[in-house]
Amino acid sequence: MPEPTLTLDQERARHAAEMLGTDVSKALANLAASLPGLIVANGLAMTAAYLDEKKEHKMLGDLSAWLLGDRTAHLGLMKKPSLVESLIHSDSRAVRAATAEALEYLSWYKRLAKARQKDGGK
Repeated sequence: MPEPTLTLDQERARHAAEMLGTDVSKALANLAASLPGLIVANGLAMTAAYLDEKKEHKMLGDLSAWLLGDRTAHLGLMKKPSLVESLIHSDSRAVRAATAEALEYLSWYKRLAKARQKDGGK
């Protein structure tokens, strides 16, 4: 039987779940919870650069995998080696679309991270 066709929101949830696995550290869950606010306050490119500077490779890698993946090609981001490079070389329309998509993706990511936190999300 073929796989069912998933909505974009279902694909976001599936991707986030696959990236997170089952045991999420409290630090990653807390970072995931704070990321939407950082993006709104500072922008997606600056937030990605912050994650890179702080060596938050898991979070940055998961977000990059989604935003630079095949399912989000419609965003129009330039394909570069890193998310930061992609964002600074893309036009403003693509960056705005990627920012909106990042916030949608992170709504799943942060909820799943909290639910899968090693200490039970407490």
